[in-house]
Amino acid sequence: MKKIFKSLLCFTMCCYSVAVSAQVLAPVKENASPAQKQTQSAKSGQQTFPKDFFDENGAPNYVVKNFENKEKLFEESEKKWKQTFEAWARTYPDKKNQWDAMFSGEGCAVELPQYAVGDSVATRSASGKVLPSIAKAYPCLVGGSADLEGPNSTALKDYGVFSPENRAGRT
Repeated sequence: MKKIFKSLLCFTMCCYSVAVSAQVLAPVKENASPAQKQTQSAKSGQQTFPKDFFDENGAPNYVVKNFENKEKLFEESEKKWKQTFEAWARTYPDKKNQWDAMFSGEGCAVELPQYAVGDSVATRSASGKVLPSIAKAYPCLVGGSADLEGPNSTALKDYGVFSPENRAGRT
């Protein structure tokens, strides 16, 4: 799992750096002379890299090395997070049970609104009817939108607005 995670992070960094520089990567031909390599880059608009620039997963070696150097820090951070989570779970066992139910992958029975094929229903309107149904089964679900005017059809009206005074609010 760690190798997959490291590769994903490396790939993400690679994509970002390529997008920022707006360069297309091309492998260097093994038998090309330095002049040919320079000409190839200039003609094609591509940036060339030495053969050993990338690892076996296509990530630049300097990116892989950077993450390898931070692996101990990542492990320590994960260990600290797990300790904090375990302490929380001991303090709030009912919340931990909700957490486990939410992330078990098994789901809960949800009674969703029914629509017939061909019904003309706005997405926002359908969402506004589906979310409260899901919220009943999943106590961790919150609603809301990025609209500056406040929630629209994503509001979970039965639960109130989350605020310093209403920590139970879910919108």
